[in-house]
Amino acid sequence: MNSSSESLQFDGVLPAAFQIIDEFPADEQLLTSNEQNERFLKTCLLPQERMDSEELDEVGVELRRQDLKLNLLLDMMGQLLLQQNKLPEEVSLKLTSSSLICDCVDAQIKENQLLKLELYFMSSVIPRPLILFGKVAQVDDARMEIKFLGLSQTVRDWLEKVIFRHHRRAIAQGLTKK
Repeated sequence: MNSSSESLQFDGVLPAAFQIIDEFPADEQLLTSNEQNERFLKTCLLPQERMDSEELDEVGVELRRQDLKLNLLLDMMGQLLLQQNKLPEEVSLKLTSSSLICDCVDAQIKENQLLKLELYFMSSVIPRPLILFGKVAQVDDARMEIKFLGLSQTVRDWLEKVIFRHHRRAIAQGLTKK
């Protein structure tokens, strides 16, 4: 299966759900989805922002303490929500800002079908999905490629930032293939 021409990709395992849909969402629904996705992707990057302690003044140190407390509360709230909401099964995938290649989780999924995708990026902290719409471009050898449809440029940009952050962390931890 051909991978996207984009070089930066999220390569990993995430909880994901796929739903076959009969028609592409109306403009109003797509606008709402893009706005929610933009907020979600911004939120995904917030807990990972770090300040160098040498650059902090007294107020900065106190803000950092408050930030750590809020992150702890978010983690605890996420764990409580996870206990009440069952996440979908994890899927091995390669994600770019324009497409997704993953295991074919449903034998009923065929080429050219429209799908609604739910990807759980930060399931232990924010058990809420990124909701995307796409068209199945290719299905073979138990893998499928989905091209995203209807993503605003802003959502694409934020998705690229999340993918870049993941890629940078993988490099820092020595987890990428050379």
